[in-house]
This record gives sequence, C-alpha cells and structure tokens, in this order.
Amino acid sequence: MNFQSEYFKIFNPLTCYIPQPQPFANLDSILGRAKFLLKGRSLDEIMDAAINMDWVIHENFRCIKEDEISRLQSKQNTDLDEFYNFFMWDGGTRANGRYLFDDSKEGELDIETSENTSVIDALNMCFPLYDDLGGEVFIDGKKYEYFAILAMWQLVESMIWLGVDFERNLSKLITDHSDKVEYREYIIRLIQHFKGRKNIEFAATSAMDATEAICYAEQLFEIQNIQLGLDAKIEIELERKDVKRKSIISEKLNIARHKVRNVAFELVTNEWAKNQNQFLDMVKAGTHYSAWLEPQDFSYEPSTVTSWLRAYAKKMGIKLR
Repeated sequence: MNFQSEYFKIFNPLTCYIPQPQPFANLDSILGRAKFLLKGRSLDEIMDAAINMDWVIHENFRCIKEDEISRLQSKQNTDLDEFYNFFMWDGGTRANGRYLFDDSKEGELDIETSENTSVIDALNMCFPLYDDLGGEVFIDGKKYEYFAILAMWQLVESMIWLGVDFERNLSKLITDHSDKVEYREYIIRLIQHFKGRKNIEFAATSAMDATEAICYAEQLFEIQNIQLGLDAKIEIELERKDVKRKSIISEKLNIARHKVRNVAFELVTNEWAKNQNQFLDMVKAGTHYSAWLEPQDFSYEPSTVTSWLRAYAKKMGIKLR
C-alpha cells in the first residue's frame, strides 16, 4: 500500500464521479457504499484521517523492522551464525568499529512489511497500538470509517493505474476554492504527475483491495449497530431489574414497617385495654401512649396512636365517651 496525500486532491470522493468507461464495474458501487459509511464527514476530515493513517501504518512497519533488528543483534552472544548472517563489520578498528545491519538482507527478515501484508491487515495491526488513528480534524473516528476511507483511497489508486482522465472532474475539484485560477493550474499539474502510470494488473489489485476494505468496513458497521442494539436492550433490562429491585426493597421495607407498627399497636391497645377509663378524651390517651412508646424505641405521632385506639375500640365493640 502506498498512500499519497494528493489522491483526494485529484479526486474528491464526496463530489466527483468515476469517469467511464472503465473495466471494473464495481468501482461506482464501492464509492457509494463508502460515502454512506462516511455520511456527515467533510473532505478535510477524510484527508486528515488518510494522511494520519498513512503515517501510522508506515511507522508501525518501521518499528517492526527495528524490533527485529534489535532481536537479531542480541544473537551476538547466543547465535553467532544468525548474527553474522545479518550484520557486517563497518571496517573500523576494535576501538572505534562496530557491527552494522546489512541492508541487503532486509528481504530475509521474517517480519510483516508493506509488501507482504494486505491493506486490511496493515491497518488492523495499528488499532491496538494507537488510541486515535485520526488526525486533529478527524474527531471520534470509528473503526469502520477508517476502512471506508481506505476503500476510497484504493479506489483512486486503481483509477490512477487505469489511466483514468481525472480532468473530467476538474470543475468539481476547484468549485469551492477561493483562488480558482491558480488552484486549477495546481490540480492540472497534479493530474499530469499521475499520468502515464497505466498498469492493469496494479489497477486490479487496488480495485480488489478497495472491495475488501469496503466489505470489511460494512461488516464493522453492522457489528457496531448490533452491539449498540444489544447495549440498548441490556440497558432496558438493567433498568427493568432496577425498578423491580427497588419495588422489592420497598415492599420489604413496608412489611418491616408494618411489623414494627403492629408491635407498637399491640403494645398500646393491650395497655389501654387494662384501664379503658383512665382517659375520658381519646386525644389525651393518644398523646399519653405516644410518649409511653418512646422509651421502647417506637416513634409515632399522638394523632396516629389515637387512630389506633379508636380502631381497636370499634373492632372490640367498646363504646367511647
């Protein structure tokens, strides 16, 4: 894979059309599918993400190579045959010389490179290593969006290898630019720069990479939607369980309160029944027994205790004065 920051300058994937005729009928479909997944994203956002993705991918391959060279360098103390196969003396003396990695042996390294790694795998390898693959403009990028951009990029590369005439879209490329004359000349120079690279085999490879990238992007999009749906169902179920839990707790508290209330009710009515004529006024009786309950760790308003006494008297057929 070879990202070029100018690709989206010679072909705006949001506004340009794919010139016809061309041998790959699915390019239009790939572009439409990618635009759907990037709905709401601007060209500046897409270009920012693409440039940053390019840097991240190449930086990852560079780190893989350096890590492998460091591993082989450590073989100087354990496996001299392997060490001497990859390192050569720089010609210095013992005092100032050193062994250097033999660049001609780079192809023998057993590592992932841009040549032996698919575009899908190359990008996928970067996600665990970087918190955010997008640039400063591409905020809160979703994984499926990055692969949709990758599909767009491979699509443009395929058209370059097909020798497509990008000047057909020239008016769309300069429409929103303030200095149309100068910018038009700049775009034409860019288009001329990419001319003459026609190679049907490379074009087919890029078209297949674009197809694979958009299919993978759509798969990630569907997985995210399914996950969002599951999350919503889980949230609803958790809320339902929480409501049920609170209802059970409330019911248990009510039962507990009623048990306490029943004990207090029984204490008061039993005590009042021993001497019903002690209070001529039931309100005074309620005030008395409310205070009487407090030392026994019961706290009820006098009016509540009075209602108990009246209810008890009515149930027992006791006539109140």
